[in-house]
Amino acid sequence: MTSTDLIIVTVYLICIYYVILQAWNSLEERTVIKHVGNVFDYETLKDFLDVKFKLDDFYAFSKQPAKLAATIQNKSPSATITVDWEKGALRDFQGNDRRLLHLVPGLQEAAKAQTPSTISPKRSFSATLTAEGLVTADDETKELRATKPIVDVEKLAQDKNAKPKDKKDEEKIQKLKTTYSNFMAMREPLTFSLRLPLQITNIVEGSKKDMWGFVDCNFTVSRKPRIDQLPWNPKPPKK
Repeated sequence: MTSTDLIIVTVYLICIYYVILQAWNSLEERTVIKHVGNVFDYETLKDFLDVKFKLDDFYAFSKQPAKLAATIQNKSPSATITVDWEKGALRDFQGNDRRLLHLVPGLQEAAKAQTPSTISPKRSFSATLTAEGLVTADDETKELRATKPIVDVEKLAQDKNAKPKDKKDEEKIQKLKTTYSNFMAMREPLTFSLRLPLQITNIVEGSKKDMWGFVDCNFTVSRKPRIDQLPWNPKPPKK
């Protein structure tokens, strides 16, 4: 191989590397959100109900969900379950609690007290849930809509680079840097949870005894490997 041939091959390989690098960098950053389980205030509560959520297979960093589609199932043949939305909370990955909002058609005031929902025996109730502070009013109808993400990955990326104002702020920012680094390296997911306060009545047919408690629904937000988007990457079979 002559020196000219070597130069041509080198330039060719550099061009291929550049094209592959550009293609790799153009792949969309995505997350996978999983409902990892429910924790009941009392162990016996799980005999009365179950809570499930409908989630997409993945979400783009810029399009994280602002609301959750929940289904609460009353498994009891006799008990009635009442969900007290007003006392519920949505806790973000930093441990901050926000007042839970049950989004219903026509809702225009976030501060207004919410009406509890009742679930009859052997029935299910579907609800769209978000948190106060994540909603904005529609310009035309004034109806509240969830517009801000429950877990804002892009904001986390910005906040970790903020300039600290004092020692306490410096510690907070350092913690954000560690959290973001672990998330991007896929070492640790971000987490959030949703708390539903419940009242269960008529536990046994004709009984006047009530049960109060809550269920914490826990979620993880993980960075999805970009290699999963490559066309030749085999997809694992769905379970």
